[in-house]
Formats: sequence, C-alpha cells, structure tokens
Amino acid sequence: LLYVRSLSDFPARQRQCSLITRAVILTLLLCSGAGMTLLLPSAEPWVVFLTDVSPSIGSEGQTAAQEFLRKADLSRGLHPAAWISFARSATAPTATAPNTAPDKITSATVAAPETNIEQALDSAVASVPPGYVPRIVLLSDGNQTTGDALAAAARHQAEIWTVPLPAPAAPEVQVTAVKAPAEVREGEPFLIEAEIASNHTDTCHVEL
Repeated sequence: LLYVRSLSDFPARQRQCSLITRAVILTLLLCSGAGMTLLLPSAEPWVVFLTDVSPSIGSEGQTAAQEFLRKADLSRGLHPAAWISFARSATAPTATAPNTAPDKITSATVAAPETNIEQALDSAVASVPPGYVPRIVLLSDGNQTTGDALAAAARHQAEIWTVPLPAPAAPEVQVTAVKAPAEVREGEPFLIEAEIASNHTDTCHVEL
C-alpha cells in the first residue's frame, strides 16, 4: 500500500528495491515469531553399546564383552557414545563404561528378570539425543527369553551391529518351555509338552 500510494520522487527501481527489502524483513520477522526452525540432515552417529549381562553369559562372555568395549573406546574417536547393560540379575556384574569425557558418554541399566532384547533395543534408541544418527552395537549370546528382537529392529530402522558372545562351556540342561491346555474337564486325559535344551549329549531323568 505504501508502494502504490507513495508520494516520494525516488526512481521506480529504488522504490521496488525498498518494497522487496521491507517484504523480506517482514517475512523474516513473521518466521522468527512463529518459531520456525531449519533442520538439516545429520550424519554424526551416536553409538550405543548394548551389553547383555544375563546369567546365560558366563565369565568368558563377560571378559570378551569388556575387551570389546575397551577396544571400541580406543578406536571410536570423537563420536559420542552411551553404554547400556540389560538383563541384570542379582549375581551378574554391571557393565562399566571405559574412561571417557563426561560430556561424551552416558550410561544406563535396563533391569529385567529375563533377557528381553526387544526392550533393550527400545531403550537404546530412546537414549539417542535428537540430531544424531543412532548406531546400536549389541553384545549378546542372542538367547532371548521374552520379546521379539527382530520386530524391534524393523520398527526402529536403526543401524544395528551384533557382536556374538561365547556361551558358557560348562554342561547345562534346562527346561525351556512347558505347554499344557488352559482348561480340561475332570477325568479327561490331556497332553503336556516339555521342551528341554542341552549344550551337550547327556541322559537325564524328567520328573513331573
């Protein structure tokens, strides 16, 4: 309106430049007042080391995990990282982070009575601050007792690297599942199915 009704005797080009300048300033003020933010894609990774400390990880697996974390800390450079241990038990030690600058590392623990890799992956992705690309390094024997790790990996679409930990070498036999009908009638025969796993060939006696 000022441009059309202006009584100044400035040249037309100068008045057009003034109009464009005022329009740009007004647009920037409106964007600033609206809280507009320019988000640029980031390629800087935030590495989360996810360590399984469940009872199925023996002393050999714990030693291998700590050695891997030590080497990873020496080679990761300036990339920020976080250390998370999951599936803790009363006797399992807590995975400790190597000596790193406090502003470059966070540590946490996902306490659970069972090995739930899905829950651990959810916690790992949630711990990554905005503006970073999540990169998960999972150290585990892969023996999950609950949850669905593959579903969590597909849901988050994060880069996940797996480091298999050695299983205990000691002989072990366990009842992994017992399946029975939810309801039966009195006197009705029914079937009970038990799944028994062993890491060695053995003969055992099963008592119901």
